[in-house]
Amino acid sequence: MNNSKVGFVLVALIMIAVGVFFVFQPSGAVRTVFRIFGIGFLIAGIIGVISYFLNRDINMYFKLIASVLEMIIGLVILIHENVAVTFYAIIAGMTVIIDGVENLLELISMKKAGLADWKAILFLAVIPIIAGLIILFNPFGAAEALIVVTGILLIYMGVINISMALKYN
Repeated sequence: MNNSKVGFVLVALIMIAVGVFFVFQPSGAVRTVFRIFGIGFLIAGIIGVISYFLNRDINMYFKLIASVLEMIIGLVILIHENVAVTFYAIIAGMTVIIDGVENLLELISMKKAGLADWKAILFLAVIPIIAGLIILFNPFGAAEALIVVTGILLIYMGVINISMALKYN
């Protein structure tokens, strides 16, 4: 096996390992993902503050403020994971509900215009509203379900990538 194929297989194996973790430990995976985001925000904020003090420019006050906010967000995520997951779920749930309501309003316009198949589209308009409500009322469950689906996809993609690497030169 050449080096690029070995690298390809290693990446695929990592995908499978992460996928298995996501599927069998969704609660731990959600917390791990949020910790990574928290650490990322914290590091970005620290780098921004250091950058501000190394390049003291009067026009960089916004950079300093943004960097301090990034550090605060990172710390909040790391210290209060439950709050971070709930906040994220509220934003995601509301976004999905708003999309569903927009679809429903568009459907009403289509029905008034006499367009056919509005009943089939009604189903597609109601699904986001129901999904958004589920996300709002069960944020951890929704996050875990999304993690499990992501895990399944990672496992699938890893297996496909390995089979492709072994099959083709």
